[in-house]
Order: sequence, then structure tokens, then C-alpha cells
Amino acid sequence: MQPIKELNLGYSDFKNIIENNNYFVDKSLLIKEVIKAGKSVILLPRPRRFGKTLNLSMLKYFFEIDKPGNEKLFTELKIWQTEDEIKAKRGKYPVIYLSFKDAKESKWEKCYEQIIAEISDLYRINNFLLSTDFLEEDEKHTFKEIIDKKAKEIDYQRSIKRLSEFLFRYYNQQVVILVD
Repeated sequence: MQPIKELNLGYSDFKNIIENNNYFVDKSLLIKEVIKAGKSVILLPRPRRFGKTLNLSMLKYFFEIDKPGNEKLFTELKIWQTEDEIKAKRGKYPVIYLSFKDAKESKWEKCYEQIIAEISDLYRINNFLLSTDFLEEDEKHTFKEIIDKKAKEIDYQRSIKRLSEFLFRYYNQQVVILVD
């Protein structure tokens, strides 16, 4: 007897939904559309509560490099029934996933603090770069300042671009940037 599926209301993490065997409307062919589009920038506008965060989360788990366990998330979905050239893209790219959904403040200063915290967390996730030879000493210094939330405003303004450059240098692979 198969376990009873549950609705996972309020959660938009693809991995969590698949691993908990929750109901999931298979939109995995979006991955194929993104790959086939071959564009450097894709805008995915959707109405409120239409699955934007879940779709971006799915893209993250599909593309992110050095996560071989993520493959099992897709083997039962439509994307795994597509051509091999599409499946070969799974797990091949460094991913920067940035969400501003928690930056809902009435005052700009508080919103700015939320954005700084999000960028700091993103750098913390990638702090393995600090122990490599791919960063110069001044880059490591700024990297640490961003983690500690003590960087200059210009460093935060350039932080996503710089992090993508660092990841490209390290992996020698294009970087997928997902912004929610």
C-alpha cells in the first residue's frame, strides 16, 4: 500500500515536497524550456501564489553542481523522460539562489538590512571559496566583510556579480543566478 500523499501548504521548497511525497503538480518540463531557450536572461512572471518560488527552487535543485543526491528528486518526473542532452545538464552549474520574499518592510532601512542579510547568507553558503587560491587577498577580505555584514555599500551593490565571477573561476562553468 502506497503512503497517503499530503498537501504541503505554505511550503515552496521543491526538495522538501518531493522527499516528503507531498502532492506536486509536475511542472518539471519548465527546466527543458529554460534550457532550450538558450537565453542568458529569462524572466518568469507569474501571478501571485502561482508557484514562482517553487519553480525557482526546482531549477536550483536541478542545476546545482556538487549535489549528486539531487538526481533522485527528478527521476519520477516528466523531465527524466526527456532527451539525454537535457538530463545531462543536471548538476552541472554553480547556482546562486537569492530570495527577497522576506524583505517586506515598511521602511527602506529595514528592507536594506534584510537584503544585506540575504547577501551575507549567500556568501556564507559559498565560504568554501575562502580556502581556495581562486580569490586574491583583497577579494577574500571583502568576502569576509560581506559575511560579517561590515562591507561598504558598493561591495553589496556588486556582490552578486562578484560572487558569480568567483564561482565561475572556481568551477570554470557558467553560473545560474535565480532571483525570487
